[in-house]
Amino acid sequence: LLAIPGDVVSFLLGTSPDAISIVGPSRTFLIEAPTASVLVAVTALIVRRIVLDTGRVRSAGAALLVTLVFAFGTSAWSVGSRALWQQTASMLVLSIMALAMTRLEGSRRWALTLGAMSAVAFAVRPTDAVMIVLVLLWVLLRHRSALLRVGLAGLAASVPFFVVSAMNYGALLPPYPLPHARPRPRPEFLGTPHRQATTQVADQYISGIA
Repeated sequence: LLAIPGDVVSFLLGTSPDAISIVGPSRTFLIEAPTASVLVAVTALIVRRIVLDTGRVRSAGAALLVTLVFAFGTSAWSVGSRALWQQTASMLVLSIMALAMTRLEGSRRWALTLGAMSAVAFAVRPTDAVMIVLVLLWVLLRHRSALLRVGLAGLAASVPFFVVSAMNYGALLPPYPLPHARPRPRPEFLGTPHRQATTQVADQYISGIA
């Protein structure tokens, strides 16, 4: 979904996304790198907003310094902006969750945002479940009145993830984050050359680490 704007731009410039090779050699960086760069830049801006919202840093210059440290003093830009890794989307979603937490007091909108982004965080990177549990505990202890709204928004935002998982894997939760799992999509989803190539690469990778 995050790559759709890049796909549209590629199509408008005369290159169909379907024609971009994903193996031998992969050319997906033509869409992935610009898209990931924008995502990391947006994440950095959200981090700046969080720093200012907490009130501990009142100077715009100091907030900018924290933002630059996040972007260039960590692997955010050097790694996260190079491709559409799981952590690229995860950083963005977790930063939105953190922003919602700073604005949760007395705000129904930000409670719904926190719940929805919690579901999205799990969808883009299942190991974010650790952070989600900690956030929910924080809401329970500090903003108990918002817990129901956070939970309902999370469940509602989880529905598309469950539907796609059921269509592809026959289960509400995909097996790929589980140890020793060898996920295989349903045969009807393997008809296109791109999906066949993706499955072949995945099989080779799994065999290599098995």
